[in-house]
Amino acid sequence: MRVRNIVLIGWVVACGPEVSSRPPLVTPTASSSAALAPPPAPRSDGRLPALATPVRYAVTLDVDPKAQTFAGTVEIMIDVPVETAHVVINAKDVTVKRAEARVGDAALALHTTTRASHGALEPDELVLSADRAIPKGRSTLVIDYEAPFGRQLSGLYRAEDGSESYAFTQFEAADARRAFPCFDEPGFKTPFDVTLTVPTGLLGLSNGVETSRTPNGAKTTFKFTTTPPIPTYLVAFAVGNFDVVDGPKTPTPIRFITTHGRGALSASAMRAGADMVPLLAKYFGIAFPYEKLDLVAVPDFGAGGMENAGFITFRDDLVLLDEHASARQKRGMIGLMAHELAHQWFGDLVTMKWWDDLWLNEGFATWTTFKVVDTYMPAFGAKLDAAANASSIMDADGLASARAIRQPVASVGQAMEAFDGITYQKGAAVLRMIEQHVGEDAFQRGVHAYLSAHAWGNATADDLFGAIDAQSSQHDASTLARAYVDRPGVPMIVVDEVNCGAAFSLKAHQERFFPLGSTIGMSAGEVAPWTVPFCAVSATAGSKPECALVTGPTSLRGKGACPIFANPDGVGYYRVSWSESTTAGLAATLGQASPATRVGILADAWASVRAGKLDGRAFLVDVLPAIDRQTDRRVIEKLTGILYELGEIVDEPTWPAFSAMVRARLAPHIARLERIPEAKLDEDERLLRRTLTYAEVDLGDDTTLVTKLDAIAKSFAAGKAVDPDYGQVAVELAARKRDPAELRKAAEASGSPQAHALALRAAAGVIDAAAVRAQLDWMLGPSVKLQDVGRVLWPLAGRLKTRAVTLAYVHDHWDALRGKLIGHLGRGLVGMAGFACTPQALTESRAFYTQKAATLEGAERPLAQALESASLCVALHDAVLPQMKRAFASSSGAGGPARR
Repeated sequence: MRVRNIVLIGWVVACGPEVSSRPPLVTPTASSSAALAPPPAPRSDGRLPALATPVRYAVTLDVDPKAQTFAGTVEIMIDVPVETAHVVINAKDVTVKRAEARVGDAALALHTTTRASHGALEPDELVLSADRAIPKGRSTLVIDYEAPFGRQLSGLYRAEDGSESYAFTQFEAADARRAFPCFDEPGFKTPFDVTLTVPTGLLGLSNGVETSRTPNGAKTTFKFTTTPPIPTYLVAFAVGNFDVVDGPKTPTPIRFITTHGRGALSASAMRAGADMVPLLAKYFGIAFPYEKLDLVAVPDFGAGGMENAGFITFRDDLVLLDEHASARQKRGMIGLMAHELAHQWFGDLVTMKWWDDLWLNEGFATWTTFKVVDTYMPAFGAKLDAAANASSIMDADGLASARAIRQPVASVGQAMEAFDGITYQKGAAVLRMIEQHVGEDAFQRGVHAYLSAHAWGNATADDLFGAIDAQSSQHDASTLARAYVDRPGVPMIVVDEVNCGAAFSLKAHQERFFPLGSTIGMSAGEVAPWTVPFCAVSATAGSKPECALVTGPTSLRGKGACPIFANPDGVGYYRVSWSESTTAGLAATLGQASPATRVGILADAWASVRAGKLDGRAFLVDVLPAIDRQTDRRVIEKLTGILYELGEIVDEPTWPAFSAMVRARLAPHIARLERIPEAKLDEDERLLRRTLTYAEVDLGDDTTLVTKLDAIAKSFAAGKAVDPDYGQVAVELAARKRDPAELRKAAEASGSPQAHALALRAAAGVIDAAAVRAQLDWMLGPSVKLQDVGRVLWPLAGRLKTRAVTLAYVHDHWDALRGKLIGHLGRGLVGMAGFACTPQALTESRAFYTQKAATLEGAERPLAQALESASLCVALHDAVLPQMKRAFASSSGAGGPARR
């Protein structure tokens, strides 16, 4: 607590007087040129004109979740650097009833107009203009207003749970402006005083601790302690008939908040949160920053979680786990909890200055998730998951349309586009690589120094890199990081020569990875200027990795005999390309590498196929059969992921041979698991069975397995002893044998959030075209919540057997879809363009989705990436499918390609 208390003393001094106090009277000058000048135009960088800076807020709201609108008053203490007749702030869908600027004892009436910020499609700036100049110094804006509840699961919005109505907030990235007029930028961190007046019988909750509760007939007013400085996007409040479950009181008071009747389901998540807070505090070297922690389960929520300061919100079915929760769901809950808790330090205590450094929040929270989960639950193998995640995001990063982790953000739409895998997964992977390079202790000291230096304020990535440099003996974290943070793309180390004996040597050079069909390759002399910490290790027992910083051609020597494995444990963010013969040899000796290294070898081999450096026939004949002997879950999950990608390019005549190959590849793994008694299957084996079952049915066309799953689904539904992971898979896959109407009824009647989520997945499990259309019609109706639309739509669009009818439905019902998924909720629809994999389908997708994306804020980059992914699928189809056919033509009688 010592660090926090010292910082808080500084904050109290810096904040100055409260909003209600009166600064000295300053007489405005009527003839001032400031009063005559028009307001400045919207800034091209998307930020507010620098006319005033917020110092403190008092937000007073009257909220009835059963109403259609709410009312409020916001008082914003501001500092005015130069006298001005105009102040520009943010507001969206807000009706101003009265606005004034209080300067000492004077009150200047403010006229209001609205306009769109740079790049915005709707008005989101509020121009406040006075007839006389507001003088330099401190004054207070006072605005009375009313606004409708948000319809996009953003701003202050309503949510229903059974017969009860609730109100929740979701402000990131720029939706606080829907709840109260404000300076809605992350760089403005101020204290907040929140007052909520709600119908008597309901609770009001916010970031601060409740200080008073005053009944007044039909309404009750709740007041809360003043928050430490936070940006507007981290302000939060909620109103409703909540269950409040008390957790530990020390070192931080923790509560779990659920809708009425759900409190008993919070035990697992409460325990995880309470356990991880001290782990994070220990790692960061700073106590939990806020005076309490509320964990809030929301019944209709557009994200997985949101890191509001001291008031974290979650999608309820991700954290409220019943007795049927699977291992996958439990792991997901723990990971989600770790991620949002990490934000309380990284993002909340220290906040990025602007959205171009969003990765400081999200990439670091993702990196921390693996770190804390590995400490909290070592059996989960979180480090292996980190390596697998890094490998997976390289595909998106290999696009020509990929963006840099850190790049200019000049509009709200561009800020929204930054919430993607590049920010989260690549950001985490780069941090993991830097940590490995400088050493864990130096990295941890650098993080502590960064957080301590910028506590309650804002910072940039350069501040973080500088802090790590200062703690590192190598002092090159900044140099290493900037190439990865400020440039898109993935470096590929191409191994040109390998020599083995008692010791090994290899020669390599660096290229930029780009897949077949990419426009990146059309840039003459394209060489990625990364400084790559390239490492290789011999399989000889006791060998240690040899490393070099590679910027061009390089040689690497080390002790130990072949085989030689590059990028051991998958810590480096780069691809490795070997010759065809070396790749075959690595596959044959895969068992001598660590599990994370095996994942990397398999992923790199597939990336080489996609880049045109490895023949697809060699991949099928020499690489994939080697996986038959592997047992590690993540290696086999990578295999199934590649099989799904191969399935995208298989034509109808080739499908039977492809399905046979899938069955041949998966059969050894399924058979091994079937030989283990159910009671002796460990958690990894249960999770692997889940993955294999999906692939065996979807790609292997195993109808016998579907019949078996139907019986398991009936047992699971009847409450019999069935492994939850296997039972849930059975329910989803056996749904193709069920009546769609029964599936819909089950979803609507399900009790717990967990049961509801499972029923939704089952409803999306249908295959028949008429059933697919019936489920999509239901999805558009009132029975399916906004948060659940994607749980029906995306599985149907993603599954090969239901894709065509789903995409046709989206085309035919676009207006209805956009009518339900208004605003940013519909932005993901343009991702459907990425499912095209023929020239004709690509042409049609480009024409349709380009027109539709023009009306969606923040859809430009997602559309570009979707269309590029589709074009790459076409190129892969043209190049690799003939190679696959040659492999199938030489197949043995067992159904898989024969080894040469």
